[in-house]
Amino acid sequence: MFLRKERKRRRFREGMDYLKKESERRQEEKAQINQIVKRIYAVLDDKQAEDIKVIDISEISVLADYFIIAHGRNTSHIDALVDHVEQKLAEAGVFPKHIENSADRGW
Repeated sequence: MFLRKERKRRRFREGMDYLKKESERRQEEKAQINQIVKRIYAVLDDKQAEDIKVIDISEISVLADYFIIAHGRNTSHIDALVDHVEQKLAEAGVFPKHIENSADRGW
C-alpha cells in the first residue's frame, strides 16, 4: 500500500515537473515570436509601409500566431517591402512558412 502511494506521488511530481517545463518552454517560444513580430513591424515601418496591422490570432488558429498586414503605395513598393522583410528575417535565421499572394502582390 505504501509503495503504491509513493509511486502515485512520484508520478504526480513528474507530471508537475513536465507541466512546469512545458509552461516555461511556451513562454520562451512566445517571447521569441513577439521579437520576430516586432522585427517585422520595424522593417515594414523602416520601408514606409502604410497602415501596418498586427493581429493576434493565436487563440483562434493553430496555423499562425499573428497576421501582419501592411499596405504599399504601388506594386514596386510592395515588392520592396516583401523582399526587405524576407531579407532581414533570413539574416536573423527566420524563414517564413508562407507569404500570401507573393505571385501577384498588388491586390
